[in-house]
Amino acid sequence: MLACAVARRIKRNGLLRSRWSRGYVVVAVDGLELCSSYARCCPACLKRRVEVSGDGKRRWRWQYYHRVVLAVVVSGPSPCLALPAAG
Repeated sequence: MLACAVARRIKRNGLLRSRWSRGYVVVAVDGLELCSSYARCCPACLKRRVEVSGDGKRRWRWQYYHRVVLAVVVSGPSPCLALPAAG
């Protein structure tokens, strides 16, 4: 899994070491949806059925979208890291 490989590399490179916090680092983690489309998709897209309404009619359509998980170290200076969301 990509997230595990990235986490191992970050730990090995000492990116999250902290002297002032007894070795602990505070990380904020959030998931977000980058884009969605009813017409365009790629092999990596996630897919869901969405109820849409228009002209007084309701119908179901397939919507394609991408999600990511974003982890930001908030206890010290560090780069931002984006990981693909699972499932």
